Amino acid sequence: MGSLLSYEYKKTFSTKAIYICSLLTFAFTILNGILSCNGEIPHGNEYFIGILSGCSLDLILAILIPILFCTEMDIGCIKIMIGRGYTRKNILFSKIIMSNVYMIFISLTSIIIGIAYGSVRGVSYTNITGKHILNALLEIFVYMIIVNCSIFFSVLTQSKAFAIAASILVPALIPSILQLVEKLIKFNKLHDYWYVSFMGSLGNNILKNSEYTRIFIFTLIYNAIFITLSYLIIKRKDF
Repeated sequence: MGSLLSYEYKKTFSTKAIYICSLLTFAFTILNGILSCNGEIPHGNEYFIGILSGCSLDLILAILIPILFCTEMDIGCIKIMIGRGYTRKNILFSKIIMSNVYMIFISLTSIIIGIAYGSVRGVSYTNITGKHILNALLEIFVYMIIVNCSIFFSVLTQSKAFAIAASILVPALIPSILQLVEKLIKFNKLHDYWYVSFMGSLGNNILKNSEYTRIFIFTLIYNAIFITLSYLIIKRKDF
């Protein structure tokens, strides 16, 4: 597993797509800061929790992860690694780990850039509390779902184009489907349990403790589901 992680680290951080997507994320972070500070300077706590939700990292991850994963399948790297004796489970989990390490790195860097830009514009962060930091941490957990969802569609389709389209469109369409179901079963909060709604809530407001608990539990559930499905599929894939 250690050699696979080392390989994934070198491969991931030597890919041009990584640096292009990182620069785009940082550019969107600054753009979000410009828009947030346009006119009246926002309160530091409101500005802080909006940094991650406003940097378009969800879209960038949904594009980047399939490019990295499907490229390896296209050129036969996974087949070669299986031939060298690495298990499919270890190959998959090394990719999951390194993809999420990159996501955490880019998220934290975006927060630092966003805070620095806000400071230059005169944003004061003295009113930030532990709950605002909790918002940011849970936003990172939501991005973890996006990473693992994108890996799932990459394993499922083995096509960059289809995986990217599915990673972007399927999560975005599900809230509409859930709202239709809500009308049928007369329960109007079903879409609140889909992870896409979590980022909107976390990026705008301090929440009740019960809502933090719900979001945390469901992020764990969604991550477990996508990782399990990816494992079940890759176990049976013919590379």
